[in-house]
Amino acid sequence: MALRQSVSDLGATALSALRTRLELFSLEAAEQRARMVRLLAMAFGGLICLSLAIFVFTLLVALYFWPTDHRYLALGVLALVYALLGAVCSGPFVRPWSMIRCHLRQPLMNCVAMPLYSSGCVNRPGQPVCTLISVQTRSRVDGR
Repeated sequence: MALRQSVSDLGATALSALRTRLELFSLEAAEQRARMVRLLAMAFGGLICLSLAIFVFTLLVALYFWPTDHRYLALGVLALVYALLGAVCSGPFVRPWSMIRCHLRQPLMNCVAMPLYSSGCVNRPGQPVCTLISVQTRSRVDGR
């Protein structure tokens, strides 16, 4: 009888400890979620402010060069700078240059869409394969 009581008490203690750990885990998860929402809101607000600053800067350059003959050149240079900055900032997410290099070396039908952060050519036995970064798809382009 004493052994059964001891095992029962030990099981109750273990269950109580497990319940406490689960409650602590749920509280930590709720805190982390609130922190993440706050961080995303701050990032979104910063992105909006940065976008407005870029717009006002572009407007300032356009108005400064408007009376001259170089107004279109100034706007074109700004557009080129913005395009280059966008390409550099999106570099970790999309790497189209490795896909273009692969397509110049082999036909499109050998190319495979791979998960994020995969890029470049992969040599498989008898068949080189290009990889294209894509979050949505992981299927072959040729349907195999």
